[in-house]
Amino acid sequence: MKFIKTVISVSHVAFLFFLFFSHFLCNAQDSQATVYFYHRGGFGRNVVGYNINDGEKVIGAIRGNGVVKYRTTTGLHTFNAKTSGEAAFKVILEGGKTYFIECGVAFDLIPVRPSFHLATEKTALTAIRKIDTLENRDKSLFVVIKKGPKEDTIRALHNLYRRKRVGGTVRGSVFGGLAGATLLNINDYQSTSVTVHSGSGGSQSVPIDDSPPPGNYIALGAFTILSITGFFQISNHTHDRIEALVKDYDGGRPLPEKIKKKLKPKDFKGQD
Repeated sequence: MKFIKTVISVSHVAFLFFLFFSHFLCNAQDSQATVYFYHRGGFGRNVVGYNINDGEKVIGAIRGNGVVKYRTTTGLHTFNAKTSGEAAFKVILEGGKTYFIECGVAFDLIPVRPSFHLATEKTALTAIRKIDTLENRDKSLFVVIKKGPKEDTIRALHNLYRRKRVGGTVRGSVFGGLAGATLLNINDYQSTSVTVHSGSGGSQSVPIDDSPPPGNYIALGAFTILSITGFFQISNHTHDRIEALVKDYDGGRPLPEKIKKKLKPKDFKGQD
């Protein structure tokens, strides 16, 4: 009888320990965040691959048609990668939540450099399902994620700043090229003249104009100003600025009115 009581007591303690351990494990899991990095396939995208790092920690290698799953602690993380150029992406991770980061390559100010941007669940899962190497059918990819309005706004802010950087790069490059071409036309301009015959006095060349039309200088000034505004737009929407803005907003500080006015519905829908 004593033996039976001892067995029952041990079983009771073991059961309580199991419940405590399970509760502890669930809390430990909820205290971490899950990040999926994915790289779409396609023309020119399968060639360039790179290692994704969390600070100095190597997470894994990715290239076209690839997915990397990463479980990590909460808080501010800086994901970075390097090819012929370098890129870094900073994001604040919350426990128990899942994030999707689309990887790729960018051809803008640097010949080839990695690119990252935060994607919506719908966009990411659609792309991941099409990735050829996903033959293991990782069911954890297809969880239902509950997102609050703050997380949606943070994603929209990342999309806004990315959109502004791309727009500034295009504007600065295009109008900078037009300004350069206009300047070359001004420098290469040749004055025009007519020859006037004066009978026995011979003939002389009379210049009609000795400088380019004023419209060339107006165009040069306009193209230069537009190009400069493009590069100012890039400098006003850097990764450091979005990091500071997201940190303040996540800490409870309201968004500045000028930022609210810049947000568009497409920023909340994510990038396809």
